[in-house]
Amino acid sequence: MGEQGGGVAGTDGPASGDTDSRLLGIALGLLVAFMVFEVAAAVVANSLALLADAGHMLVDVGAIAGSLIAIRLAARPETGAHTYGLKRAEILAAAGNGLALLVVAAVVGFEAVVRLVHPVAVRGGVLIVVSGFDRADAVASLLVVALMLKASVQLLRPALRILLESTPEDIDLEEVRRHLLELPEVQSVHDLHAWTLTSSLPILTAHIVVTDDCLNTGEAGRVLDHLQDCLSGHFDVAHSTLQFEASGHIEHELGGHA
Repeated sequence: MGEQGGGVAGTDGPASGDTDSRLLGIALGLLVAFMVFEVAAAVVANSLALLADAGHMLVDVGAIAGSLIAIRLAARPETGAHTYGLKRAEILAAAGNGLALLVVAAVVGFEAVVRLVHPVAVRGGVLIVVSGFDRADAVASLLVVALMLKASVQLLRPALRILLESTPEDIDLEEVRRHLLELPEVQSVHDLHAWTLTSSLPILTAHIVVTDDCLNTGEAGRVLDHLQDCLSGHFDVAHSTLQFEASGHIEHELGGHA
């Protein structure tokens, strides 16, 4: 397989990445400034709702900072120690953000319940929204906590699926197997695995038992091209590794076979 898009990657790619990094850097600076202001206002107003919102903003700051780091790591070339590069850095950043949201939500939620049981006066001059209602601040905080928990689930669920190397949700392995078996040269398929390296890079591997004629007459190349075109066209899997085997070879393999 030849290299793809070498010229584009060497021109538009880096420029676009630099632009994204600059925009993210500007957004990060603005968020940090506003977060500091909101924390100060929360302390002056004795407002848990403002503090909860600042906590949510802190996670946003972490998300942008993590994205900036992930962009730099993902752009690094593959090496012998990291044959896929460091593209999974974005998933680690997403998982970290999700866990941070859970921690902030737990802390704020606990404090909100305490304030519901033992109300603390809120200075309405700073926090006009609650304007003197002691429990309103705690209730508002619980609403923020609910939003943080929802966001945490949205971040963690796909990140954990990728880190656990689960089969991508949009790929049905039995359907893949049926497609691979459509060619008359293919006798059976085993050791079929699919996972996701990062959010936009699914990977698939399989052992393909083919006829002796396919191996002996030089048809293996054509069959391989057809199978990989099928995986790319029907399942959007551009990175696949298929091992061709003769009938009976499975008896010499170690481990289970799916």
